[in-house]
Amino acid sequence: MGEQMRRVLQTGKSVRGIRVEGHTPKDPDHLRHWVVDYYPVTSEGEVFAVGTCVREVTEEYALTRDLAQSEARLRMAATQNPVHFVQLDRQGDIVWAEGGLHGLPVMGTTRRALRQELPEEISEAIETQIAANHEDDLPKVFDIGLAVDDKALTYQVNLDRLRHVEGSDQYILVFTDVTERRGLEDRQRVLLAELQHRVKNTLATISAIARFLVKGTKTPEEYRQRLDARLSAISRTHDLLTGAGWRGTTLGEIVEIEAAAYADTPGERIEVTGDTLTFTPREAVRIGMGMHELLTNAAKYGALSTENGRIRIITENRDGRSLIWKERNGPPVVKPQGEGFGSFLIEKVLRAELQGEIDMKFERDGLRCRIDLPPLAATLDGDDGPNTDTR
Repeated sequence: MGEQMRRVLQTGKSVRGIRVEGHTPKDPDHLRHWVVDYYPVTSEGEVFAVGTCVREVTEEYALTRDLAQSEARLRMAATQNPVHFVQLDRQGDIVWAEGGLHGLPVMGTTRRALRQELPEEISEAIETQIAANHEDDLPKVFDIGLAVDDKALTYQVNLDRLRHVEGSDQYILVFTDVTERRGLEDRQRVLLAELQHRVKNTLATISAIARFLVKGTKTPEEYRQRLDARLSAISRTHDLLTGAGWRGTTLGEIVEIEAAAYADTPGERIEVTGDTLTFTPREAVRIGMGMHELLTNAAKYGALSTENGRIRIITENRDGRSLIWKERNGPPVVKPQGEGFGSFLIEKVLRAELQGEIDMKFERDGLRCRIDLPPLAATLDGDDGPNTDTR
């Protein structure tokens, strides 16, 4: 204090706003704050004394400190998290902005109109929301889409009114980045629609199997066994597709999972060679059923009914997807009288539902079945919905 007083005496000028803190005997545990002003006392143009004015500002100091800390926390929250704040006056000018979201206003030295900071369609959407919402309608929540660096972003906007700011109400907009959340919600809706569609298709297939099995069985137990076998084939293919996220699968994977029920060492007795054939989920279920029928027939009457029997599946993927099923070293083959369920299912499912061509020949050394299907690209716009990619 002595230094400030000497300065006033020497210069004749006031020194104001000197902050002082300390304790008082009455309240020694409480830190208090004061502001001291020093001013010259003059007589006939000369300074002969120094006057002081002391004001206690302990409460004001605490409020200022708390406000600074609050602003620091808000700034940290805004810059470290996907959130952005924008305050607008009644004219639509930006009063204050803070945050780290791309494409949104940041605070500058002068007020700017919202239309100068955001694309016209976005600023118009926000202004429309403000104009359309009266006192009872706020707060309001809505989404806006914004393209930043060729990336489509979705921001959720919380709109509310700030009461009596600088004499009139203003608006606060809180933007939150919900791009990922909205993408997940869209994906969930698509998956639910796909699930509903696939359940319908599966139930229709099961219904057809159940109806046809009645014609070829003599006892309820035989019917149950045959139905269980077909349902198990569908279930195994569904498990395979579920493990792959319903993005499709390959013939090799289908054969491997279906053949496990018929051979202890499928790879030694059943060989798949040639090009990789990929199928959409819808196709995979039906191909799985077809492979099950061929394997069942081979286990009962063909190559898998003997110790030395072998099956070779040759694949080709050029103008279309084709496979040749060839059995050898099995018992002598005799063409069956009439159409069995396996033949019916292969014809019905693969030819009618997958637009395939089937050529079955009961050659002397073993069954030969050729299946030709359209190229994969020709099936991607089918009823599998959008999740038919095979990555």
